[in-house]
Amino acid sequence: MRKFKSINIWKYIKEYRFNSILVKYFISINLFITIPMFVAVSIAFNYLNNVYKNEVRNANLSALSRTKDSIDMISRQVETTLLSLATDSEVESLLSFNSSDYSKKDYNMLRNISGIEKVVNTYIYYGDFINSICIYSDKSKYKVVTSNMNYIEWKYGETLENQFVENKDKTYWISVIPDKNTISFFRNIPIYNGNKKGLVVVSVDIDKINQLINLNKDKSVKDFYILNKNQIVFSKDKSLLNKDITTTKDFKGVDVYKIGNTDTIKVNDKEYFVYNIRSDYNDWNFVSLVSAEENNAKVNKIKDIITMFLLFSIITVLIISFFIAVNLFTPIEEMLEILEKKPHGNIQKYSKTKINELKIISRGLESSINDVQNLKGELEERMDLLKKARSIALQSQINSHFLFNTLENIKWKVMEFTNGENEGSKMISNLSKLLRIGLNTKDYMNTLDKELQHVRIYLDIQKVRYEDKFEVIYDIEDETLSAILPKITLQPIVENAIYHGIKPSDKKCVLTIKAYIMEENLIIEIIDNGVGIEEEKCRVINNELQTEYIKEENHIGIKNVNQRIKLSFGEKYGIEIKSKINLGTRIIMSIPYTKEFIDIQ
Repeated sequence: MRKFKSINIWKYIKEYRFNSILVKYFISINLFITIPMFVAVSIAFNYLNNVYKNEVRNANLSALSRTKDSIDMISRQVETTLLSLATDSEVESLLSFNSSDYSKKDYNMLRNISGIEKVVNTYIYYGDFINSICIYSDKSKYKVVTSNMNYIEWKYGETLENQFVENKDKTYWISVIPDKNTISFFRNIPIYNGNKKGLVVVSVDIDKINQLINLNKDKSVKDFYILNKNQIVFSKDKSLLNKDITTTKDFKGVDVYKIGNTDTIKVNDKEYFVYNIRSDYNDWNFVSLVSAEENNAKVNKIKDIITMFLLFSIITVLIISFFIAVNLFTPIEEMLEILEKKPHGNIQKYSKTKINELKIISRGLESSINDVQNLKGELEERMDLLKKARSIALQSQINSHFLFNTLENIKWKVMEFTNGENEGSKMISNLSKLLRIGLNTKDYMNTLDKELQHVRIYLDIQKVRYEDKFEVIYDIEDETLSAILPKITLQPIVENAIYHGIKPSDKKCVLTIKAYIMEENLIIEIIDNGVGIEEEKCRVINNELQTEYIKEENHIGIKNVNQRIKLSFGEKYGIEIKSKINLGTRIIMSIPYTKEFIDIQ
């Protein structure tokens, strides 16, 4: 079947070409899904790209910030050491001595120098990054030097003398000394006197700072700089130390302080991000160059993944769109098949390549409308016949009214002959009541209470005829009396029990009428202990009750009642017969328990 459908689909595509509804469905669904998907993927890519760039930026700034905090901590430690030594009383005493010659030193001076060296050695020992500490007295030209490295250069070189002479008017300064591989912090002493007599120097090992920086930086960091204004205080390339950064190859003509943390520069035709953080402690700036190639490579990887996903999605959309279009087109195809089988008479033929399937269907609908018009005319003729039938029904109501009046007249004549009521007049009265209930077509449904009243009237008539042939037992639950069921439901069943069960029996019988509620259903049982029904015949009757439909004019009998119950409440309700020969018959009626009248049209 699916193969046949597929052949038809290709047939329609071939016949109608791009005018085919199937093709239009396919294109529309594709555009409806693909365009939003393209937009969503583009937005997602831009979003992921920005998120990734922000994460890279934040990661590099975080690493740079950790380096900055570590170096700020070292700067604070050096400053504390400088101030502590500059205000030390023994250091101030050293400035007052006149000779640097050991042979001319007195005991006090030697003791003073020994005390200073002990203090300085303590700072060297606990200072992880401190390379050396020097104290210089300009008056005696004496130098107290404690150093892990470069002791001789500090002790016997002229660096301290030159720095003092060049910066005598300053209180504090920093100098990078490449040949000693240090960043040196100088402070003239005494600090509370304008007449400077010497200086204190604390030097930090550049190699140790480099190790600290390497611990925090990412492998994508090309260069790292510490700037004091534009002066390079630290760089991996020691040839750049003390130079102006704007004169270097990487930053030539670039104002580092105006570059944002998302800006890039090109070095040797390679793109780098520039990150810049200012020290919280001094005027230093920390600048790093991070390769943009790795970032771009990761972004391109994301782009490749999204592109592959997009291609896969497009293929999936094409397949899904085709199946959706086929499913949407299938009802149209079925209508076309119906129209192709239907003779269209004088319907005009059209070229299929100039119209689509809906046009063909519309032409078929035009033909169907003509058929409907013809059926409408036929229906009007049948309505005329129905009006005549209604007129006859109204006439029957007049006839039944005439019958009731006639029976009343007979009743009174019988009473005149006997000078009062007798069995005959009572039977005529009961018969009149039965006919009035049966022929009254105003209400289709009735309560169980009224149905039982109807049965009692009928049994009163039968009692006159059969006298003591049977007795009646009523076992009715009170809550069932208000239940709704079709009119004249019980009387035909009771009549059936009398004529087919009790009448043929030679014994006095009992007729029991029970009503109770079970599982939200009203159950009514009509039980007699008469002659019963043979098992095979009982089975045949039950099968007929399940399958056989009676004609509308047959108003009485078990089948009539069973069919009216099914028409009123549904196929799962109705009558079931249980019987055994010579033991009696039980007729079980099941209907839904309801107290609301059902309007049966």
